[in-house]
Amino acid sequence: MYISEIPFTYNGQQSYLYGLRFAWVNQSPDTIMASSKDYKFIKNRTHNNFIISKTRYENPLQFDAEIISDRVLKEPEVRRIYKLFFNSNTFEELSIPTGGFEKINLNCVMINPERIEGGIGNDFGVVGFKCTIICDSPWGWTEEKTIEPMITVVGVDNNFCNFIINNTSDSLDYIYPEVSFKIPSAENCSVGTRTEFADYCVSCGLKKNCRESIDVPLKAMIINETDNLSRSICVSAQEGMERTVVMNPSLGTIKDDYRDSLISHSNKCFIRLLPGENVFYAENINWIRFKFKEARALV
Repeated sequence: MYISEIPFTYNGQQSYLYGLRFAWVNQSPDTIMASSKDYKFIKNRTHNNFIISKTRYENPLQFDAEIISDRVLKEPEVRRIYKLFFNSNTFEELSIPTGGFEKINLNCVMINPERIEGGIGNDFGVVGFKCTIICDSPWGWTEEKTIEPMITVVGVDNNFCNFIINNTSDSLDYIYPEVSFKIPSAENCSVGTRTEFADYCVSCGLKKNCRESIDVPLKAMIINETDNLSRSICVSAQEGMERTVVMNPSLGTIKDDYRDSLISHSNKCFIRLLPGENVFYAENINWIRFKFKEARALV
């Protein structure tokens, strides 16, 4: 993604109001901008080669940029631009239209601005700024995606289903989406067909040895079969009560319409998406929605 000559939005402020656009970024059209990745190796003595033991990003994405205005800026405008765009105390969203089908957002600070002075027509003064942009991650991010899977029923009473969520992120790490789903009342739930979960206690995680597993035998379950099955979410159904559960991994909360916290009534796992297609099995849900952002390298 080549972002020169492009206006932008930072922290809700439109750059075009001041004639500002990116004039130069330390990036060529064929360069991928993402922070460098650190590799750790272990020597395999039997085969006389090395094995990757650990990878991680040591630093967030950082690059220098020049921002130019289409006019000479007056001193009050310069002061206001400093206040709105530079040296923020918190990471703010920088939204960059790419000319394609999606925008790329960077959560970043633009620091250490330097004035660029020049002349336009008969005017001379400040016409732009140099700065360093530091992001909160190695990547840019897409706009938030909302997916409500079309549920294909494979069991009776519309209580068992399969669907696929495709994670097209440029990162090889997991994505933890916000997941909302609707649970029917217990009398409308089917008995679990997955024997490994049939007597699963949603409070303590024990099987068959816990009294609560007898008290709450009917559960809503969402299982990412592409991932480790032990990370599936189980929440008990209630008699005479249909409810919507919201799992927010950013806040570390699991809530429904009636209680502020369901952590003690679930197996405390948040669903995660692996790169590529994720095949899900769900039981005793009427509706489900995923909300997440995907990582994008600035290509």
